[in-house]
Amino acid sequence: MKDLRVRGCTLIVGLSLASLAAAQAHAQEGRAPSSPSETDKSSASDREIVVTAERRTTKLMSSPLSASVLSQDDLRDRSILNLDSLQFAAPALTVSSYGGGNLVNIRGVGRTEVVTQASAGVPIYRDGVPTFNAYFSSAEPYFDIKDIQVLRGPQGTFAGQNSTGGAVFVRTADPSTTEIGGYAQLGIGNYTDVQAQAALNIPISDTLAIRFAGDAEHRDGFYNYSGSFTGHPDRYARAAGRVGLLWRPSDRFEATVKVDYDYFDYGANTYAPIGSPNDLFDVSSNTNLFAVDRFVRVGGTLSYTFGDGTILRSITGYQFGKTRQKSDSDGTDIGNLTLEYRATEEITSQEINLISPEDLPLRFVLGAFYSNSIVDLPVFEIDAPPLVIAIDSKLRRDNTAVFGHFSYDLAPGLEIEAGARFNHATVRQNLLTTLTFAGFPLGSTPGPATLPDDDEITGKIGLSWQVSNQHFLYGFVATGHKNSGLNTSIFSPPSFEGEDVTDYEIGYKGNFLDNRLRFQASFYHYDYKNYQFNQYDVMTRSAVIRNVPGKSKSEGVELQLDGNFGSTAFNLAASYSTSKLASYFAVDPRNPPVVGAPPCLASGPSTSPQCLDLSGRRLPFQPKFTFSAGLQHRFDLRSGTLTPRVDVAYLDNQYTTVFQVPTIDTLAARTLVNAQLAYSAGTWTATLYASNLLDKHYVAAKLSGLRVAGAPRQFGLRVMKTF
Repeated sequence: MKDLRVRGCTLIVGLSLASLAAAQAHAQEGRAPSSPSETDKSSASDREIVVTAERRTTKLMSSPLSASVLSQDDLRDRSILNLDSLQFAAPALTVSSYGGGNLVNIRGVGRTEVVTQASAGVPIYRDGVPTFNAYFSSAEPYFDIKDIQVLRGPQGTFAGQNSTGGAVFVRTADPSTTEIGGYAQLGIGNYTDVQAQAALNIPISDTLAIRFAGDAEHRDGFYNYSGSFTGHPDRYARAAGRVGLLWRPSDRFEATVKVDYDYFDYGANTYAPIGSPNDLFDVSSNTNLFAVDRFVRVGGTLSYTFGDGTILRSITGYQFGKTRQKSDSDGTDIGNLTLEYRATEEITSQEINLISPEDLPLRFVLGAFYSNSIVDLPVFEIDAPPLVIAIDSKLRRDNTAVFGHFSYDLAPGLEIEAGARFNHATVRQNLLTTLTFAGFPLGSTPGPATLPDDDEITGKIGLSWQVSNQHFLYGFVATGHKNSGLNTSIFSPPSFEGEDVTDYEIGYKGNFLDNRLRFQASFYHYDYKNYQFNQYDVMTRSAVIRNVPGKSKSEGVELQLDGNFGSTAFNLAASYSTSKLASYFAVDPRNPPVVGAPPCLASGPSTSPQCLDLSGRRLPFQPKFTFSAGLQHRFDLRSGTLTPRVDVAYLDNQYTTVFQVPTIDTLAARTLVNAQLAYSAGTWTATLYASNLLDKHYVAAKLSGLRVAGAPRQFGLRVMKTF
């Protein structure tokens, strides 16, 4: 197994060196067909929305997939500032944020608990590099972004790592050798909010360019704190910066390197008991509170285009994140329950792609991928006097994969596609749990150390038909896999199995009224095997992952409509879904059975009233209905333009666990309204904005008997200058 990893790394490094060597050997050859960046520019000039997440540039409206693509202007117009606000612009996407942690789900598939031992069902990529698992990505700001692509459904034959629910691809702006340019933006708002954002592009020569971008914010906290707490939970601050370097020594070779650094001081991860009668923003605490994250990311992309148009591409990533948190686990100033942890995560990843020319009847994308993630958690202390539980763990996860995808034109407009992926995953863990009662040590217990290797083959086969320039039909069957893992609680099953999903999907895309109106519709049906779900461990106050054996089901329909009629533009997106858990019986650990009660077998039934029949229940984090709509109109004035815009988003009720206790496990439906008024004159733009305009107070997340409030109304003014 170790030899396999070594051979995989050697192969990947060798291919990277071969790419560089080929670039130097052919640096002086004649002009090759369009590079990926040139294809993007051409598409932009034709006002075509493109998708690059599948490792080649294709038009969204003729791609056989369900996706939402948001440009830089879309993000700015809709006030999409981070992952949390992205969920209100893409159908079937839900995000529950706990400060630095997050639960990202698409169509109810992804993650049901913020734990490092479980793989992400919806990975998030930054410039092709898979980012941290569950942490850091939630609050990372969207600044100087080229576009964001949200792909729904399994993405195993293209994306760097396994994906069961979908994937989110964030592309930041690349340096340009064309001209000096950029922008600067300042903003002020309620909660004494001060914001700053800027980007500067500098061409150093005809072949070399550098781009700087930064983002910062400082504001008061949303919560009214009381009690004997210490720290500064009433303050939030962040700072982020990015440096990008582009080198294009010839028409065939291009290298881009980007370095990101982010710092977040949340003040505190603020919780209150789920049943508290207080307003969501009135909380109390009696402990020392702090929550600070920082991380650095380095990503490099090398691309060489051969004479026949074939592209060899290397995507390399390195990331290191550090977090330190202490929170009040009972959410009051009466109890003494606290949780403190310090952790680091280091990720190294490498992907190689070989991409055929686009103008051939047979097209392909071949790839190899390797990633290594090490999570070091030396301090995880649960203080529940007189009991103290201390966990020291170090988790290493390795993934090695090869994949390929082929498309063939059976006839003009009629295309068949097929792809497959083999993934080899290993997990190693050093875990030690120490118990102390009233100051007396009760001993230390080692946890599970290893798992059998997780080897899995996933694939996709589909058929698409370009009926005409205006109408496109597609259908496919795709499979996805989420890796097995180890639990960290000594009071729970030591491990859980991998999760498999099969997606049967059909879709339609149409352009109407001279491409002013674009419509997308898709229907999917999922079959699950070994569905992974979280269960709260009352002893360690942490999450445990379990499997539901048998076949769970989910299906739904998604619609998107985008209109652009000169001065008026609008967008609509909606989804409807249903799901059924397979036959399964389990005990809710928050209501354990009495001593001597009959056992509760997963296959059931049992005479114990605590043995619950969960069969047919709805999957967690899958709202039955989601809806979003936006409308704007530009008024042309003598001195500039005035553009008002309104956005409305609705998320239906969703459950946070399979047990579905109404008052504890339900996130209530919410309707949020954003509005803004932008005045533009030349290179200046001033925008009055308001998010959560109606000041809706709602619970955004629940965990371990606690609740987290969503952001209240925020309003202010932003002024931007482009140059």
